[in-house]
Amino acid sequence: MGKGTAEAFLGPEKDILLNVIQTIREWDWNILLTHYGSFFDIDYLIKRCALNGLKFDIGRRNDVPRILVKAGSGKARREEHLVRMTGRIHVDKWKEAIMDQSLYAKVKGHSLKELARWFHLEPIEIPRGKFAALTEKELEEYVLSDARCTYGLAEIYLGGLFGLAETLELPFNLVAERSPSHPSNYFYMREMARRNVVSDANNQTRYRNWFVGDRAHEGALLLVLGYKEVLKAFG
Repeated sequence: MGKGTAEAFLGPEKDILLNVIQTIREWDWNILLTHYGSFFDIDYLIKRCALNGLKFDIGRRNDVPRILVKAGSGKARREEHLVRMTGRIHVDKWKEAIMDQSLYAKVKGHSLKELARWFHLEPIEIPRGKFAALTEKELEEYVLSDARCTYGLAEIYLGGLFGLAETLELPFNLVAERSPSHPSNYFYMREMARRNVVSDANNQTRYRNWFVGDRAHEGALLLVLGYKEVLKAFG
């Protein structure tokens, strides 16, 4: 799907998968957008391709996307999934919605439909129990509605991501895979490097006894790079 265009693939599963792969190669997007794709869609497509004797080789070197799983941290302890492939960047706008503090206490589930309603994208909504009764045309319109909502939400969040990448002077992939604390960390690390404030070891080596037991203090320790030197450097 590109700007102003949308297409739903219908027919046997193998044909649908081949159409998806061919479309990604033909359009040759730099950025692939999904909603919750880091945790479901990409892995599902890889597995369905394998069952149909195909490879979901959509990377620019015909490589299959790799899904890196990182252990959760912080209060939520939410496991993190990162999708990587050669030459393309995957952006999961579900992650952007999760980090969007303007939605706090307003949108709880962060599902595609809930977010689309909040941003007035007018999604087509059908109860799960009625899917089997849909005609092919109705099903096509439902799928296209989801695609348009995904694209509409991506337009909302991509502008912020591009701006953040330019402000921090970072490659876009680092911004797309950031955690909430990364932007401030990049700022502080650069400023400390400019002022020649450099730690003589990592925090776990310098303050070993602080890292016994619960890991909840780790984030707060990131800026304890010899606090006396920091205070002196910043006046």
